[in-house]
Amino acid sequence: MEIEVKHNEKEHRFECVKEGQLAYVEYKKIPDGMDFIATFVPEKLRGKGVGSALAKAALRYAEGKRMKVIASCPFIRSYIEKHMKWSKV
Repeated sequence: MEIEVKHNEKEHRFECVKEGQLAYVEYKKIPDGMDFIATFVPEKLRGKGVGSALAKAALRYAEGKRMKVIASCPFIRSYIEKHMKWSKV
């Protein structure tokens, strides 16, 4: 089953609701880009691909807008390292 991720610009995060629980990647705006600062996935949803779906959506958004990416969040940094397609700043 595909995980639907939405960009909540007001809250500065990419989020999804699965099994009634909210998961998200939070970011700060930086000049010409985004600094991904935290990923939160409720314990019940861990290991189900939610974090990866959030990371992929967030990074695709930044890539599509040609934005700089800073991965202060260890989960996002790890995702980038495992998926070499993404470039780090």
